[in-house]
Amino acid sequence: MYHSTFWVFSALYIFDYLVDEFPMQEAIGYTLFETFILIVGFYVNLSVFIPKLWMRGKPALYFLSLIALAAASFGLYFITGFDKLLLSDLVPRAAVSFVLNYAFFLFISFMIWYFEKYSEERVKALQLEKEKLRLEITVLKSQISPHFLFNTLNNIYSLAVQKDDNTPKMLAATSDILRYYVNNGNQSFVTLEEELNILRQFVEIQNKRN
Repeated sequence: MYHSTFWVFSALYIFDYLVDEFPMQEAIGYTLFETFILIVGFYVNLSVFIPKLWMRGKPALYFLSLIALAAASFGLYFITGFDKLLLSDLVPRAAVSFVLNYAFFLFISFMIWYFEKYSEERVKALQLEKEKLRLEITVLKSQISPHFLFNTLNNIYSLAVQKDDNTPKMLAATSDILRYYVNNGNQSFVTLEEELNILRQFVEIQNKRN
């Protein structure tokens, strides 16, 4: 959509200054010709030269290709005689005018490529971050058995209803186990003392189950 809008605006801009110098029909024809030349250069640079030359570490070949493309495009002006009609009666002056206009649109195509690439990289980074969080949640779920957690909470609830003196100990033990898995779940190694302590907490919870 924004590409189409850009080219419609560009064509209208070209037509605006041509219609004052030529009849309507000729102005439309010249506008289509100039717009076509710019579109070809724009998308050859965007779709071919940048990804296949610039991105592959061939800057010298990239700029040579741009020069060759610009020369070929200006050659169409020269062959058709449009250089004198649309640019200047003097060939050097016409060439300079063409290069300035052409370079401007090539620069725009490069900027569009850059921002599209930046947006793609940003989306990929966000997707990777989202995937990382999803995996972390999955790992956490695998480390903390929902069945164990629900049963423990139900037992604590029953003890609380009965006003059992073991309720605080059960809460503390459950809290220690959850904290242990959250803090140490992604670590490759833990001390034997920490592991034994968690096992004692787990056994204590199991022994106090109703």
